[in-house]
Amino acid sequence: RHSSQDRVSTVRFSGDGTVLAVANADRTLDVYHIATEAEIAKKIAKRKRREMKKSKKQQDQASSSSSTSSSSSTATTTATVDDATPTTVSRLASDEIVFRESMRASAKIRGLAFSPLFA
Repeated sequence: RHSSQDRVSTVRFSGDGTVLAVANADRTLDVYHIATEAEIAKKIAKRKRREMKKSKKQQDQASSSSSTSSSSSTATTTATVDDATPTTVSRLASDEIVFRESMRASAKIRGLAFSPLFA
């Protein structure tokens, strides 16, 4: 997500590489957090659980609607539900780079640096 529609003028990483700052030509500064591998794995696992729950709900709805149908259509529906592929969740850029804050300056941002204490 990028809060500004204007061009980017400066991009800087913090010394430890966990924060990304983007200065835009329209006087806004966007701050992003670079996630660790553990944070990324946690997000992916959560998304996978959510997808599996959604898939199970759809299977339950399909089986409940097929129980009211004739027996021949029930067999076909059940086979289709059983043949469903396992849920796969891919790694996204939004898992790695997380938007934190957008700030607006009163004047043009001419430079951007992180404090040595921050790194």
